[in-house]
Amino acid sequence: MSFSQQLTAKIGEASLAEVATAMGVALPGLRKAISGKSLPNARSLGKYAAFLGISEDEAKALIASAKATSPVKARPAKGKGKTGRKAKTAKTDATDAAAPKVAKGKRGRKAGAKGKAGKDSGLSSSLSLIAEAITKAEAILADPLVNQLYTLTGPKRKAAEAILASIL
Repeated sequence: MSFSQQLTAKIGEASLAEVATAMGVALPGLRKAISGKSLPNARSLGKYAAFLGISEDEAKALIASAKATSPVKARPAKGKGKTGRKAKTAKTDATDAAAPKVAKGKRGRKAGAKGKAGKDSGLSSSLSLIAEAITKAEAILADPLVNQLYTLTGPKRKAAEAILASIL
């Protein structure tokens, strides 16, 4: 008995949605496994084995025999067999040979061109703002009154903060 036949026999009259939820697999994957269009992957193999009441090794053997006799075509590797824009061929005309080659149809910046980081991206202005903030902080910390307020603790500090808050 094939893998898909065992699944069909085990499911019986039950709802596929309920069975998929109980097994913890996606409904479309279960439908494809029942129809024989696909087979469970390594992650879901244990779930199918538990549902069928067989060991994972027995399930692997069923999957291996199903793969051997299956008319399911293997998917091409990524990037192979896909249609799309064809590669440009080199022109042999003498007038075109003197012109600089620029790849057309590609997204992004041109090779060798500076991106946004190469232009004034605000880095120098940010650094100058930081330098100004450090200079102001040093001036504040050099003030003897600030140092006196900093050493206050408890109620004296709260009173000083309240006075400064009312003034500022």
